[in-house]
Amino acid sequence: MPYFDACDISATLYLNSVPRGYGNLYFFGPEVTISPEPGRMVTWGNDRLEANGTRVTDEGALHTVTAMPAVASRTRYTLQLQAW
Repeated sequence: MPYFDACDISATLYLNSVPRGYGNLYFFGPEVTISPEPGRMVTWGNDRLEANGTRVTDEGALHTVTAMPAVASRTRYTLQLQAW
């Protein structure tokens, strides 16, 4: 299910490998897919600043994680970081 994080900045640090094609981080706005690799850290902003100085949700931050079916026989371990 696609979602936005409720913070200013998010990061995901991948702690292990999983079978290729599973557990990918997918951003809908820019249509970017990031594969989990041990030690890889992905960071992104969830808000953007409008010309009038107000902060709004950045539509490019809408994301999801691709499914990890039971046949993959691995768990995707990550460290999630969020900052306000």
